[in-house]
Amino acid sequence: MTSNQTYLPPKINGLETRLAEQNQVERRQNADRIYNVLINNEDNEKRIKNLPRQSISDPLWDQFFNGFKFY
Repeated sequence: MTSNQTYLPPKINGLETRLAEQNQVERRQNADRIYNVLINNEDNEKRIKNLPRQSISDPLWDQFFNGFKFY
């Protein structure tokens, strides 16, 4: 063995499989914890409704959101 190679112990049968399954379960639990958070949509709707109206006089902005006028 040369000096720049690292020594890897022989694989223990079944241990790697159990560790992989455990990691998969933990990843699934973490994802569930993230996505199962209750969101207060009514509060968010009120915040959006109470935002001040914005006026933009950019013609490209107007064309993007209102479409091109053919006349």
